[in-house]
Order: sequence, then C-alpha cells, then structure tokens
Amino acid sequence: MNRLKPAYETHSPISLLLRSARLVFLLAAAALFLTACSSRRTEEISRYGDSMSVFFNKLSGYDSELSSIDPSDPDASALVLSVIDEIAEECDWAASLEVPEGFEDAAGLTKEVNDSMQFARLEYHKAFESDPFSEESYEKASAYYETACGRLQELLQVLQDAD
Repeated sequence: MNRLKPAYETHSPISLLLRSARLVFLLAAAALFLTACSSRRTEEISRYGDSMSVFFNKLSGYDSELSSIDPSDPDASALVLSVIDEIAEECDWAASLEVPEGFEDAAGLTKEVNDSMQFARLEYHKAFESDPFSEESYEKASAYYETACGRLQELLQVLQDAD
C-alpha cells in the first residue's frame, strides 16, 4: 500500500535516508588522498588532487546537512531533496574533471558514482513528489544511493593506491 508516511514514524523514508547517509568518512579519506598525491609533484596531479579534495569535503558537508534535518519538520522532504540535488551536482562536476595519467581507474569510478547519483536523484524526486508517496521509487533511489556510496569507497581506494 503506497501512502505518505508521517515523518515522525521511526521508519519514515526521511529518517531511513538520514540514517543511511554514509558520507562522513569522506573527510578522513580526503586527507588520505592528499597524502597519496603529495609524493607526486606535477601540476596536473596537484590540480586534480585539489579538485578531488574539494569534492570530498563538499560531500562531507552535505552528509552533515542530511544528518541535521529533523524528520518531523514539515519541510523535511524538500530539504532532503535539495541536499540530494546538490550532491548530484557535485558528482556531475567531479565526473567532468580532466583526469591525469595514472588515474584512469578513478575516471571510470567517478563516472559510475555520478551515474548512480543521478539515478538516485531522479528516483528520490519521484518518491517524495508523488502523491501518494512512492515506496517503489524510494527503494530504487536508496539502492542507487548505496551504489554511489560504495563506488565512492572504491574511488578512494584507487586514489590512495595510485601513489
């Protein structure tokens, strides 16, 4: 049965999404990535490293924003969608970066992160903007979001191993 669930329920879509936000690890990972890149002194790699650090730091900030949303707030759905849109825009930006030689695997993973996040964005909008709430779209969105998070972890590993 598809119906809009009250935000105060412990298993509401918003509270489940907020609990599944796994981007906090990115601050520490960004620091590790900078360490991995510091031994390479080329301008191209430095520029790419700086850009990826900005990307990971922004994702970490978005995770904090998601975590701070009160599921009982009447505007919670709109706030969540706004943050999801910003995350998707950042992923799109990261996927457009010029990738230096030696980081080819990172380019593929960044594209996968972006693709998954764009699909998650679309499905979250379908879920929260439909009347009644679309549980099916929410499930799809959550799966895409989890895939994006998994690919981010793989991306960090590839960047760390590139040293």
